[in-house]
Amino acid sequence: MRTLGLVILAFSIGMLKAHHICRKSDSEACLPEDRNPPPFPGTEEQLQDACKFFRNVLQCLVEYVDKCGARNVHIMDATGGRLDRIIETHQEICQASSLQTDLVESLPCIKNIIENDDDLCQERTRNAFVQLQRTMADKVTTGQNNIFEVFDCLFPVLHINCFAIQTETKCGSRARNTVLAIIQGLELLNEECLDTMRDEALEMLEVIEFLTDQKIHVKNLL
Repeated sequence: MRTLGLVILAFSIGMLKAHHICRKSDSEACLPEDRNPPPFPGTEEQLQDACKFFRNVLQCLVEYVDKCGARNVHIMDATGGRLDRIIETHQEICQASSLQTDLVESLPCIKNIIENDDDLCQERTRNAFVQLQRTMADKVTTGQNNIFEVFDCLFPVLHINCFAIQTETKCGSRARNTVLAIIQGLELLNEECLDTMRDEALEMLEVIEFLTDQKIHVKNLL
């Protein structure tokens, strides 16, 4: 009887803890203000520090999903199967693998781009949209309602594509492929354009590629 009482007590405490964590948002529970994410790593040692931080975040999210439900998770839209894929990519980056080897080799160069080329990519993305709007002026003026929604979804896509271009230019094609593999594994662009917009978004990317004479590396990541 005493054993049964202890089991019930343990279960009750577990339920109370679950209720307590679910009172918080996922970011409050797993990314509290006193635990800021580390800066982008430039060395293998810094990469391992970042891996440890995000390992703890992901473990917390798994627990949060288990106790509070996937629909309440908003960090990186890490719901359902996507959380599993993010964990798999994290493991590939943070454990001995060809992806980790390639990433460590390119870290200093990639870090330099992240820190110094954001303004350049913002400007290139804006210029690409200016050219696209001029070319598609007829569609805009004839009231195609979703045209601006497609523009909105393409802005982060083009910004990341600029990052891929800069990576290839400054760090080489191997580093670019490494970056694209990580973006694909983390599904960073999957949610930017709705399925109903995908065909039109890809069509616009083809136009932008022609107008700007810049390779669109991210078409297969949408």
